[in-house]
Amino acid sequence: MPDCIRATDLWKTHVRRGVLGRTRVRALKGVSVAVSQGKTLGIVGESGAGKSTLARALLYLDPPDAGTVSVGDVDLGRISRRELRRMRPRLGIVFQDPNSSLNPRLTVGASIEEALLQHMRRRGARRERVGELLTQVGLAAGDQDRLPHEFSGGQRQRIGIARALAAGPELLVLDEPVSSLDVSIQAQILNLLLDLKDELDLTYLFISHDLNVVAFLSDDIAVMSNGRIVEQGPTEQLLRAPSEPYTRQLFEDTPVFHDRRLRYNGDRRSEP
Repeated sequence: MPDCIRATDLWKTHVRRGVLGRTRVRALKGVSVAVSQGKTLGIVGESGAGKSTLARALLYLDPPDAGTVSVGDVDLGRISRRELRRMRPRLGIVFQDPNSSLNPRLTVGASIEEALLQHMRRRGARRERVGELLTQVGLAAGDQDRLPHEFSGGQRQRIGIARALAAGPELLVLDEPVSSLDVSIQAQILNLLLDLKDELDLTYLFISHDLNVVAFLSDDIAVMSNGRIVEQGPTEQLLRAPSEPYTRQLFEDTPVFHDRRLRYNGDRRSEP
């Protein structure tokens, strides 16, 4: 399988201001990852490991200081801003907090339509497409005329997924998309993501601190710690025989159930 996205030797430093002045924090330290088309790479690690920084760097929402990111055969660091905007539809992101992608003053339909403005000139066509997207994620087409506060947290995340899918991306970066939800709602969203991946032939980069969630969804896992990838490999192999002490400790702290033939149901699996 060719790579959908490949990152090589990414470095990123954040400058933080505090009472003692500015401090420089190395968030990424030579990170290299690749996701094959149609596959899911899970990124797992503790809070502060650099997972979200990696997600934003891969999409050039916050470009790396050094290193390369290629989507197919296009090096994102070597193209113009206009060309980068043209690449955006190929790359989608779902955030941990769905409110971060939804304007509370706009109807959810209007928020989703924003992602369609460059591709669909006719408003009627955009509304029809929004209705299709909402139905695809388990909501009703008529929900597009409602405001975000009228939905539950799980429903808002479904809307965030619909928005990320609006332009027909090849890759979805899922940055802790279920960590703020109740366990039963997590299960619904994870099963939805699996269904969408199969239906739309998507590629996922799935980021989480929850090893069970990552193991359930991912074909391969990369383990992050302190801005570095400390170990990566096929999910079954990594769970069965991790080689790094950090990975072994991380896995020992979390019993894992990850058979993808079963549906996700919190800390256990049930038949589809």
